[in-house]
Amino acid sequence: MNNQLPNASAWVFIVGFQVLPFLLFDPSEKKFRLVSICLNIAIAFCYEQFNQWIELAQIPFTPPIQVFITIAIGLLLVIGLLSAMDNIFVKTNKENIDLIKRVEQEKEEQNRSQEKLNHTLEELNKSKIEEEKRIWAAKGVADIVKIMQESDDLNAIADKALIYLVKTLKANQAGLFLIEGNEENQLLEMKACYAFQRKKYLKKQVAIGEGLLGQCYLEKEHIYLIDVPEDYILIGSGLGDSKPRCILLIPLLANDVVYGVMEIASFKEFKNHEVTFLLEVGENIAMTVRSIKTNEQTQTLLYETQAMAEQMKSQEEEMRQSMEEIAATQEELTRTEEELKEEIKVKNEQILFLEQKLKKLSPTTLEMAIH
Repeated sequence: MNNQLPNASAWVFIVGFQVLPFLLFDPSEKKFRLVSICLNIAIAFCYEQFNQWIELAQIPFTPPIQVFITIAIGLLLVIGLLSAMDNIFVKTNKENIDLIKRVEQEKEEQNRSQEKLNHTLEELNKSKIEEEKRIWAAKGVADIVKIMQESDDLNAIADKALIYLVKTLKANQAGLFLIEGNEENQLLEMKACYAFQRKKYLKKQVAIGEGLLGQCYLEKEHIYLIDVPEDYILIGSGLGDSKPRCILLIPLLANDVVYGVMEIASFKEFKNHEVTFLLEVGENIAMTVRSIKTNEQTQTLLYETQAMAEQMKSQEEEMRQSMEEIAATQEELTRTEEELKEEIKVKNEQILFLEQKLKKLSPTTLEMAIH
């Protein structure tokens, strides 16, 4: 029975070791589990051989040296196994840590790459949006230029331009004011107004410096008014009695000369690219107005020059006729003078003849002739 105790204890010890691989290694470390199990099975099969090498004597009280040897061997085996397992665990843990670091590094690289990609996509998206805005603005300016080239009638092209701008910008209403009058008495006169999808036939004149229109003209800068007060339009605007959310006034500026002001009202705020677009449109309208007014002035000067030429031609004809009349009169006077001279000459000859004849008569005959 005493011999059976170490035997049973050893088998319990061996069986217990079969559980260790499942406690020390996770399911992903199959090879380490397999090595540990195989080692334990090998020890179990060789147990009888170990037991034959170490025979326990039947000493009731004092354990033989073989017992201590057996325990020492068992302890050494356990310590060796645990050390091996610890080394394997450390190595595996290190590998796992390295793997986790690599995974984290790869994840960080992927995150950086994703951030780069997102940034690139964002930049591309911004570039696409900006390009779309540029294309939209370029098309709008081209359409306005086309409208400006359709006619030389300022009122007609102003109407068409405002209709186009209100519909394109989805604005509420718009008005176009041009400078009129001489330098001493200039004012802004409304040439066109379009609102709420219908043309408004209004007559309005704004003095220079009056309201925001006059201020925009004097300062040569656009004015953007947001959150328009309820009474703004009745006081400072030229667009009637509606209450828009924002007002944008654009000076029609070309070569630092203001030819008028364009006023646009909307229930929505204008975006930056829309304001830039309207500034460019204002410059194109200003150049068109300048060109038309220059042509009108040139045409007026041409008409005046032609009228003066006709007048001078008429005066020249009158002068020619007068000169001809004067020449005829002078010729008549010359002829009359010649005739008078001839007549005077004849008279003088007659007088001289009579005087000579009188001298030849005797005094007696002369007295008789007298009586």
